[in-house]
Amino acid sequence: MRNSSPDVLMLTREAYSSLLDHGQTCLPNEACGLLVYSQQPRLDSSPDSTATHALIVDTIVPIPNAHPHPLHAFAFEPQAWTAALYRLMQTKQTLVGYYHSHPTTTAIPSAADASGLPIGSDPVMLIVSFAAATAELNAYRHISFSHTWESLALALVPPSLQPK
Repeated sequence: MRNSSPDVLMLTREAYSSLLDHGQTCLPNEACGLLVYSQQPRLDSSPDSTATHALIVDTIVPIPNAHPHPLHAFAFEPQAWTAALYRLMQTKQTLVGYYHSHPTTTAIPSAADASGLPIGSDPVMLIVSFAAATAELNAYRHISFSHTWESLALALVPPSLQPK
């Protein structure tokens, strides 16, 4: 039986551009939001347990950062968070995970990044760093039972697999 956890997080070019635009617009504060897909193309057509299991993100949903110290932390604004989840249910889209930015530090999870995550969930987190001239992106899965982060491969979706 193969593991259903993703090996790779893939972004469409539109989602990638939207993510960078949102992060840059929020500077010097941290940006945050949701990683969403509208449909899940099958990348692993083989039943082989070594096949790559990918999550594809085709939509970025920005959520206002309501943290009292937004330069160094993020917290989803509750009303926007609730409204976004409701919209996802209405449109039959699926929440893949979350993203946030690090305006002045690397794209590595901090101790504070796991605070506020639902207990028992192992969400995907994409972190965008604007500390250097070129943005750095890293993807992780939070492992709640061990309070650690597992690195995921990150790639752009090839045009032939982009959701229609």
